[in-house]
Amino acid sequence: MEDMFSFLFKLYLLKKPDIIYNIKYNNTNYNMVLNDWYRYKKGNIETDFILKFPYLCAIFEQHKNNHNHIILYHSRNNDYLMVMTCLNKKRVNTIIPYMVHSEKLLKIKHLNFIAIYS
Repeated sequence: MEDMFSFLFKLYLLKKPDIIYNIKYNNTNYNMVLNDWYRYKKGNIETDFILKFPYLCAIFEQHKNNHNHIILYHSRNNDYLMVMTCLNKKRVNTIIPYMVHSEKLLKIKHLNFIAIYS
């Protein structure tokens, strides 16, 4: 299954995201971020994560809606990406390897960013 996700997200990474945010938040523990997402989804609970970085509330809200999208979160110098997808009203949240397919992807590996594809 990881190979399928890697392939699909590789296709998305090869195209330009609709929106990309360079963010200050750096958390290499993606499971903690996903736990915040699950708490938010259950009741829009404002976690420390959201209170410290309120613009992330809008990103969680977008993921809560049922339109097709992919949200990638990367903490600088991490070998993995956190992926939050909603395709055909089904959500999949996972962590995949950070794949460097271009010089640009190598450069942004040293940044904290969120990329949104819709």
